[in-house]
Amino acid sequence: MHQDRVAVRLSGMRRFLWLIGLTLSACSASGGRPTAASRVPRVSQDTFSGVVVDETAKPLAGVEVMVCAGVAACDLVAEKLRLSPESIAQVLSTQPPWLATQSALAVTDSDGRWHATVTSADPLATILVVATAPGRELIKKGGSLPLASSQLAEITLRPAVPIELALDCGSATCGGKVIVEIEHVGRYIRGTRIEHVVAGTYAFHVIQDFGEPGERRGGARADSSRGQPIAVTMLAAGTGKSIRGTAIAHLPHEDRTALWISASCGPDQIYRHVPTDAEGAFELVDVGPPPCDVAITSAFGDAHEEPSGPRAKVTIDALPADSVRLEAEVRDRDRQIR
Repeated sequence: MHQDRVAVRLSGMRRFLWLIGLTLSACSASGGRPTAASRVPRVSQDTFSGVVVDETAKPLAGVEVMVCAGVAACDLVAEKLRLSPESIAQVLSTQPPWLATQSALAVTDSDGRWHATVTSADPLATILVVATAPGRELIKKGGSLPLASSQLAEITLRPAVPIELALDCGSATCGGKVIVEIEHVGRYIRGTRIEHVVAGTYAFHVIQDFGEPGERRGGARADSSRGQPIAVTMLAAGTGKSIRGTAIAHLPHEDRTALWISASCGPDQIYRHVPTDAEGAFELVDVGPPPCDVAITSAFGDAHEEPSGPRAKVTIDALPADSVRLEAEVRDRDRQIR
C-alpha cells in the first residue's frame, strides 16, 4: 500500500515536471512569446489509482469510485446520492450524456484497489473523486492536477446509516421545499431523508419554504445510529405581519422595470423579497420580528449592485409598517443603482 502511494506521487511529479518543460520549450522557441500552437488546448488522458479501506485500514471490495475532470459531474452525482439509496452507476444511468465525457467509474477489487482514466483539456484541471458503498459514508475529495494523484492514493470509508427526519408542524401541514443543515458537517440537503451519514450525534437545522410567507424552522439534536425517525418540531418563522410601501428609482430613461425589495428581520435574519408593481408599490408578507432592514436590492431582475443613498435602505422597528418609502438613483447608462 505504501508503494502504491509512492508510485502515484511520482507519477504526479513526473507530469508536473513535463508541464514545466513543455512551457519552457514553447517560450524558448518563440522568443519568450506563446505561439499559436502553444495556445491550443491539449487533450490528455490521465489514469488515477488508489486503494479504499475501512476505519481499521482493511481493504474494502465493491466500492464505487467516480473520478471527474472538473467539479460539475461529481458535484451533481454526490448531491443526488445524499438523497437516494441508489448506487453511482444507477444515478449515472439517468443523467445527461455529458457526465460520461467528464468522468470515469471504477469498482474496487478484493484488495480494495481501483484505477480509472479520465480525459481533460486542462493540464491543471481539478480532479474530484466520489466514493461510496452500501452501509458506508460518501466521500468527495480531490485536488488540482498534477498533484491530485497523491491525494487520492488512499480513501477511508467509515460505516454510515440513512437518517429520516419526521417534521411536526402542529395543526398545519408540513410540505413545500425543505433544506436541512447538519451542524459541523457543513452540508445543505434538500429533503427529509439523508443517506450515508456516519453514525454519531448531530444537530439538525431545518427550514421549510425559505424566504416565502409561511416559512417554518426547527431543529433537533439526535444520535444518527438509533435507526428511528428523528422528530423535528417546525415553528412559524414569520410574524404574520406585513411591511408596505413604495419605492422609486431615478433613471436616465423611461424604463418602468420593477424594482426588487428585500427585508431581513430579527436575529435569525428572516428573509423576504418581492417586486414592486407598475406604480412602485410593494408588500412584504409574513416578515420576521423587528428590527427589519428593508432595501432596494435591484432595479432590474438580473442586477446585483449594492444600492446606496439616504433612502435606499431603512430600518423598521415596529410591525406592521405602512407607507415605507424607498428611493435610489442610477449611476450611469448601464443602469447600476448607487
